[in-house]
Amino acid sequence: MGSVFAQQDAQSTWLKGDIDRVVVHLPFASSVKVQPSNEPTILLRYRTEGEYQNTLLLVRKLRERTLYLKENRSPDFTEHQDKLSAHKVIASSFLLSVPEDVVLEFNITQADVRIESPLPHLDLFLGEGSVTIASPKVFGLVRTLKGTIFAPQEKNPSVVLPWSASKNIPKPLDEQNLILQSREGKIFVQSTGNVDL
Repeated sequence: MGSVFAQQDAQSTWLKGDIDRVVVHLPFASSVKVQPSNEPTILLRYRTEGEYQNTLLLVRKLRERTLYLKENRSPDFTEHQDKLSAHKVIASSFLLSVPEDVVLEFNITQADVRIESPLPHLDLFLGEGSVTIASPKVFGLVRTLKGTIFAPQEKNPSVVLPWSASKNIPKPLDEQNLILQSREGKIFVQSTGNVDL
C-alpha cells in the first residue's frame, strides 16, 4: 500500500514601495512562475510536496531595498541511506507576482520557468529545465547551461549570443534587449507576441 503525502503552502506579501530588487536562489524548485501584479505589492506563494516536504525552508530577508529569497534544507535534514532513498524527491514550486518595475535576479538549479510579467530588467540563470518568456516586454539576460529557452520576438528585441560572450555583454545592451544564451540547450525565438506552450 502506497503512502500519500500532502503539500505545504506558504504565502508572503511585501509592499512594493520598500523594494526595488528581488534576488532569488532556488536549488530545489521544480516549477517557477512570475506573473504580473496589479497591486503595489509583491506576492510570494511557495509550495513543498513529497516525502521530504518538511525539509525545505525558504529564507526571506529584506535589506537595503533588496528582497532576498533563498531555498535551504532544514538544518536537521539527513538523507536516508536505504535503497529507496534515491526515489524520494525534494520538490517545491514558486510563484511570484510582481509589479512591472521590479528588478529580478534568479539562480535556479533545475526547473520549468515561466515569465508572464513585463520586467524592465531580468537576470536569470538556469542549470537545466526550460525557460518560457511569455511576456513581450521582458528585458535583460537569460542564460542556461542545458535548459531550453522559448522567447517571443515580436515587440521584444531578442539577441542570441554565444555562451563565450557571457562576460563581455555591454550594460546598455541588456537594458534594451532580451539577451538569450545557452551552453548546451536550445533557443527558440517565436514570431508571435505571446508564447503559449
